[in-house]
Amino acid sequence: MTSPVLREPRRSAAGYDRLSENVAKLSTFVRGRGKKTTAPVDLMPVLLALLKAVKAVVRYLTGTTELFRLCDRVLEDRRRGRLRIEGVAGPSGRSSGEPTSRVVGSLAPPAEGDLVERIDRCLAYSTKLTSERKAMDSGTLDVDSVVQGILVAKMFPKAGDPNTPQAKLFRECVDRIVETSQLINQLTARAATKFESGDPDHVAQLFTLWDLALPTQPRPPRESELWLKLGFQGRDPATDFRGMGLLGLDNLVFFAQRHPRSMKRMLEISHHPKAWFSLAIVGINMTSFALHQLRKRRLYSLTTALSLGATATAFAEFYSYLMDAFATTWAAHGEAVTVMDFPRVFKAFRKTVKKDLRAGRLLVLNTAAGLR
Repeated sequence: MTSPVLREPRRSAAGYDRLSENVAKLSTFVRGRGKKTTAPVDLMPVLLALLKAVKAVVRYLTGTTELFRLCDRVLEDRRRGRLRIEGVAGPSGRSSGEPTSRVVGSLAPPAEGDLVERIDRCLAYSTKLTSERKAMDSGTLDVDSVVQGILVAKMFPKAGDPNTPQAKLFRECVDRIVETSQLINQLTARAATKFESGDPDHVAQLFTLWDLALPTQPRPPRESELWLKLGFQGRDPATDFRGMGLLGLDNLVFFAQRHPRSMKRMLEISHHPKAWFSLAIVGINMTSFALHQLRKRRLYSLTTALSLGATATAFAEFYSYLMDAFATTWAAHGEAVTVMDFPRVFKAFRKTVKKDLRAGRLLVLNTAAGLR
């Protein structure tokens, strides 16, 4: 990688902020909605070329890169927010010096999910940081070394000094990205692990699910029609776990164990004489959907807000929310739906969840999970 010419950022507050904001909006459009264009001609190459040209001009005018501007803008917004709390801020965002209240805590709290997502996207599209991005995706890397290289390459102040506020914020974002990569790899491996009928641990976990979901009923044989009560498709539940492996079972057990009332309610709804559905099958489909959202890096707002961070528990809480919310959605249809309507209802449900994730809503069932 060729060492860039380092210059200190050139800022004239109003103009710099407008440039930064407009470039950020253009980047979001091109990298997000731009992909969904239905035009007969693929506009993505044109849009990406336009974005690259605009960023080059802004880089020349301000002496900054997009990664730096993203971090700097967040810090500036925080500063202005603090000034408005501590004093009466004028149009420029500067305080009048008359304190009205006191801010408790650091000016630089943990990175917000939206910022982490934007930086993740920026790194993913960078043609000069492909090796660094691959290292982050692997989850096994020397974070200090990789971050330092990016700080220099992307012209952070003071020759990439890791102690500047922008560099520290960027490092926080990289930590969240790496945590998420590690979680994706962990859960993907679990989903690829087949349920083995000959493995006593696997069988024991399956019976644990029964005990949690139907505590008053005796355990059925390993293969039995009774498993249909839990929403499996046949006598042998093992066949239903082929798509999501042990991760599908893990999530069902977590939901039943941590949220027994929700599990009981969902089971009752699933047993409706007309508007019934197969709970276990819905649960396995929900695991697939939840994992897809994680792989698409759409859970940053959730994992950065929770004190749990990007962990299997945070993912399972998201899954539990999805299960409970789907039960509510299904029940709201009354007898107007049957199991044949499941694809349509589930599709609409997924669309709503994606919209909520884009809005940064905290989709967890356990509201006591704790915020950072």
